[in-house]
Amino acid sequence: MGTDLYVNNALGNSISVINTNNNTLTKTITTEANPVSSTLVGTDLYVNHGNGTVVSVVHTVDPVVKLTSISSDKANDTYRPGDVIDIDLTFSDIVTSTGNVTITLETGTTDRTCTFTVTKSKTATCNYTVQK
Repeated sequence: MGTDLYVNNALGNSISVINTNNNTLTKTITTEANPVSSTLVGTDLYVNHGNGTVVSVVHTVDPVVKLTSISSDKANDTYRPGDVIDIDLTFSDIVTSTGNVTITLETGTTDRTCTFTVTKSKTATCNYTVQK
């Protein structure tokens, strides 16, 4: 199920949720006089007052983002040099690249590459230009 985190608190104290990937504050919850607990279920953190009412639901990020699919709307066919083939990538969570991301394409005798960037998105597109 989940792991409970019990916080011994008094009126007006707060709980901070921090993204440890970049040390940024993602949520601050001010408590009431009742004890507060939280339960992590999957990737959602449920924070509850002692009286059972949900204060907040915080979406947490899986620390390992996965490439879940690669596709293109171009049909399997023969293309000429200069033709552009869009390659769509889908990730398991929102990602931001810190620079160019290069993927290697199996294109026959000589492999080719395609470069893209992504900012706060679960999807990215790489436009590959067919070579000679």
